[in-house]
Amino acid sequence: MSSISAGTSGGTALVSTGDTTGALVIKTGGSATTAATFNADQTVTLAAPLPVASGGTGSTTLSGITTGTATNLAGGSNGTIPYQSAAGTTQMLAVGTAGQLLQTNGVGAPTWATVSSANFQEFTSTGTYTKPSGVTFVMVELWGAGGGGGSGARGATSTARNGGSSGGGGALVRLMFKASDLTATVAVTIGAGGTGGAAIAVDSTNGNSGTGGGNTTFGSFLTSFGGGGGKFGYNSAVASAGGSGGGSGSAGQDGGNATGLAGGLPSSATFGGATTLDNIGGGGGASATNSATGNAEFGGGGGGGNSGTGGAGNTGGSSIFGAGAGGSGGGITTANVVNVGGAGGTGGSGRYVAGGGAIAGRPGANGTQATNGSGGGGGGGSADAALIGGSGGNGANAGGGGGGGSGATNGVNSGAGGTGGNGLARVYSW
Repeated sequence: MSSISAGTSGGTALVSTGDTTGALVIKTGGSATTAATFNADQTVTLAAPLPVASGGTGSTTLSGITTGTATNLAGGSNGTIPYQSAAGTTQMLAVGTAGQLLQTNGVGAPTWATVSSANFQEFTSTGTYTKPSGVTFVMVELWGAGGGGGSGARGATSTARNGGSSGGGGALVRLMFKASDLTATVAVTIGAGGTGGAAIAVDSTNGNSGTGGGNTTFGSFLTSFGGGGGKFGYNSAVASAGGSGGGSGSAGQDGGNATGLAGGLPSSATFGGATTLDNIGGGGGASATNSATGNAEFGGGGGGGNSGTGGAGNTGGSSIFGAGAGGSGGGITTANVVNVGGAGGTGGSGRYVAGGGAIAGRPGANGTQATNGSGGGGGGGSADAALIGGSGGNGANAGGGGGGGSGATNGVNSGAGGTGGNGLARVYSW
């Protein structure tokens, strides 16, 4: 075989055995050809110049042609990336930082972009939130603290020795922000759980009231309000209402002598009021009727009250998403009948039913924290057969109300009120 032809037009290559061994024969136009020899130094020598009209340079030497793979680009450095800034123009993109991704900008030069990654910060005590770089959205969840339960009365066998009413649960609030609307750092204040009323060591004395739970704040951007403190038990036939549940607009009310207390705002005569105790937005109302306690949706449950007859304690109100209230303490009647305390309300219960939380006893059981973070209320205290008072259980973090302490007979201490659960803050950034 004398040759293999790839075509007949100018610039077409032929391989010929009749010319120099290993030469590449290039047709330069018409019947004219020229031989191209590959040299040991990886240059190519043409027997005759390849005409410019045929795509050549008019020279007999082709330099800068190297066999194999290109190993370097002019103008580059360690970590740079080449890109075309225009037709026939190559530029280098400067080195990015670790973790960045290359981002296209259409026909413009590509850039390095910092990818936002999810960030979670939880605050069980007061601290400072630092906004991560590169985030777009921030969601904040806050729980107000639970109110403390009231302690029971200490009295003579001829009197109604009422248990203390319980503390209301703290509210859960949740709000989404654009990250650009927040400052670089935000002060986070965690509300402290209300203190339970101290046991009574003096004969024929009313109990001590619990204090309201503190509010939890995310700077000036968001506040969740605490539950009200429980009222003390009376050494007489006087009813006491529990602390009402905290709301997203105001704190729950501390327990009193009223037949009922409205929950924290938003509450109204229709929802969360003194007589219509259940709520769909704010805190649950608290009752002294010994038969009804307010439940809530995002607000805290309403605390259980006592009717003033030395009867059984009332169950604490629950909250579908927020924290539950404590159960009130059991009393002792004028006939020396010992009554049990009420069960605590459940936090994050997913249901609209009072109770279901910590059981009553001597002492009342402590509340437990739900999977969504909301605390359950403590169980109400119950006296024993010797008429010695039992303490109320503590509310769980976050925001559970403390249980009320039971009444007792002169000569022995009454039951102390349980402490409310502290508040909580969770911040999600992405």
